[in-house]
Amino acid sequence: MARRPLLTAAALAASAALLLTACGGGSDDGKKPDKIEGAEEGGKKSPSPSKSPESDPIAAKRPQLKDQEGFSTVFDGWSSDDPKQNAVLLDGKYQALAVNSAIFKQDPEAPEVKFYYAGPALVDAQEWVAGFKKNGHTLTGTLRYYDPHVKLTSDGVATLRYCTDESKAFSKDLKTDKVDRTEPSPKSYVLYVAALEKNSEGVWQTTSLVSQRGKCQP
Repeated sequence: MARRPLLTAAALAASAALLLTACGGGSDDGKKPDKIEGAEEGGKKSPSPSKSPESDPIAAKRPQLKDQEGFSTVFDGWSSDDPKQNAVLLDGKYQALAVNSAIFKQDPEAPEVKFYYAGPALVDAQEWVAGFKKNGHTLTGTLRYYDPHVKLTSDGVATLRYCTDESKAFSKDLKTDKVDRTEPSPKSYVLYVAALEKNSEGVWQTTSLVSQRGKCQP
């Protein structure tokens, strides 16, 4: 599952850990119980998808996500004083968690992927999960998302730019439990730019995602 730098939607990552084969296996391409109770955010847990805080009007519609022991995500600075930007950030977070969840389920057709992705990005996300399933791999370690920037380009259209720290995130063989580790390098830090569109249910779905290694600072 080699990845090339700065791809179009085919460069799906989000991931959560969509570039973990690269960071864990040295290629330059490019969770615990069954229900996720929220990803870590700056060392604290974020609200669970099963809860319905006033700040998340579609919380009840969100599909359950699967977590896995030995893997965690951290979202640093993943909030804004602007409620419109906050909505984009929230769905951008779940977009990443959804692909991880599908990998843990080993299910490319997992409903959470279809909930947070659309168009070419959906196809690529499903292909990415299918690659993990085919190779019998999952994720382990810690993946950090940081330095997010949201731009609302028009009504119902936005871009989300952020970085990931993959220096402590790796792929793992499900049969042997062997972890594919590499030493941290500048390429462990990846820049992502996502295009999102708000659908009729109020979900900011990722429609494309580009990535470039070595373009973020630790």
